Amino acid sequence: MQLARVRAVAARAGLAKCDLCGHHCGVNRLAGEPGRCQAGADARVFSAQVEVGDELDLIPTYAIALSGCDLRCDFCLTGESSWNSQGPTARAR
Repeated sequence: MQLARVRAVAARAGLAKCDLCGHHCGVNRLAGEPGRCQAGADARVFSAQVEVGDELDLIPTYAIALSGCDLRCDFCLTGESSWNSQGPTARAR
């Protein structure tokens, strides 16, 4: 439980001067400033599921896909589903 607490503190610090994606825009998302991605301080989840078909050393994996990404990487598997920063929050299955 201690490790989770340490990681939560680090994540909140990342939101205060946002450096959580490749844009490193530096806005204070905790104060309501939207980042370059237009995402706020709350995570928007469009998919949360257990996956069993990827890397053998990591099976099973609980995969969470967040929305609001605007990097548009050529290799992205989720594409437009991950771009909507205001999308609905999915419930874990």
